[in-house]
Amino acid sequence: KMKDKKFNVFYSDRYLKTPFGCLLMLQFLNRLQTKLGFQIDSFTFSGQDFYNERTPQKLFHEFKDRESRDSYLKSFSYELDASNVNVVSNSIPHYRYFEFSNDEIKIVIRPDAGVEHGWKLKDNNLKVEDINKLDTDFEIIKMNNHPILYTISIENI
Repeated sequence: KMKDKKFNVFYSDRYLKTPFGCLLMLQFLNRLQTKLGFQIDSFTFSGQDFYNERTPQKLFHEFKDRESRDSYLKSFSYELDASNVNVVSNSIPHYRYFEFSNDEIKIVIRPDAGVEHGWKLKDNNLKVEDINKLDTDFEIIKMNNHPILYTISIENI
């Protein structure tokens, strides 16, 4: 249903605050796009305001604030080949979700507890500056032995 079609993609996550989480989210979109053969016409991320005292050194550290996260997201989002990239900050629901939509279909993917939940870096020494392209590989491992849950709904329009 997605092959050779264009989609507007939206991701909402009030807790996305680390370079690691941003990369996982964007790599998920990038690889999904490649595997399923669709194009991203526009991409919008919706997050919330936050503030920390420090700037992240390691990939799993939180950004200093919303502005630095948003700038980081934008710097990698262009690699999705989307014609339009937006980052917005407003009041959003607790649950996290991706929405892929066009004139024919709406697909919602809800990663339980967010895209970063359940994963950690194999190398905790990876620094923010070590990753400079979206297709840069880094090893992740599943935390504990808990399942990773995703709920998917498909609606014809």
